[in-house]
Amino acid sequence: MAGRHGIVSAEAAADLRAVRRAIDAAPEELQRLLGATAAEQLSGAWHDELEKRPATPAQRKFVLAGAVAIPFANGLRVETGDGELARVYEFGTKDQDKRTTYRRRSPKGRSHTVTRRTRRQIPPRRPAGYIAYPAANALGARAFSMWAQLIRKVTYDWMEGK
Repeated sequence: MAGRHGIVSAEAAADLRAVRRAIDAAPEELQRLLGATAAEQLSGAWHDELEKRPATPAQRKFVLAGAVAIPFANGLRVETGDGELARVYEFGTKDQDKRTTYRRRSPKGRSHTVTRRTRRQIPPRRPAGYIAYPAANALGARAFSMWAQLIRKVTYDWMEGK
């Protein structure tokens, strides 16, 4: 089903599209049940995969916070924390040595110039990401397999009246 790096093959993608069309033709009650169950189960797998990655406290706070996996019409979307800080802590910054200069007043009332390195605590730039991208790469094929199993189980339970 999956090739290298968790990418789904073209043949498997066609099969998944056929499954998706079948789900779209199912009764709405079953569609809602599938969506809710898949979101819960896949979000758990997404959290587990994210937790496996080494992360600083800041990365945990901004990138891992609010991580969810959402099944939708064309597949699965995985999300992490949103906002600029989540992007910075996932990918880092180009300018590690950015300096900010400003004037301040000392307790004695004298004015002087202060220069500080303002970005050295942020990780260096890494285009492939630190946490979320490697985790999504590892989760790829597993998520599709879990989704197919969930569809089978939930549909069977629904038909049995459970």
